[in-house]
Amino acid sequence: VVSNVDPLDAPEFDPVSFINEVFPDERSLTYAKHEADTGSKKRRPHHRLDVRLLGVKRDMVAISEKISNNVRQHSCQRMQTKKAVDDAKTSIQALFDKIKAIKEKAEKSEAMVHEICRD
Repeated sequence: VVSNVDPLDAPEFDPVSFINEVFPDERSLTYAKHEADTGSKKRRPHHRLDVRLLGVKRDMVAISEKISNNVRQHSCQRMQTKKAVDDAKTSIQALFDKIKAIKEKAEKSEAMVHEICRD
């Protein structure tokens, strides 16, 4: 369960409004700020869309790693659970066999008592 509330998950989420908010004009898709704006002669554009996409890709990699780790962890737990269930079945079968043996001995003892008491 995710504890953060992401506006993208809200039922009233409007993708068009969100995109217009993040990228209000065409220029915002390509250039966020230029060093030229600060007086530098060398213009190095920072592509907002590219930066945003890199962030999304980084998030996707992190989520993918978490999913992989969870799958591996659940796989190990599933194997441990299967072993525990198999061990329990074996123990139950052994207990059943012991109860059956005790019941047979009790029946034999009862038959011997009846034989002795009949004389």
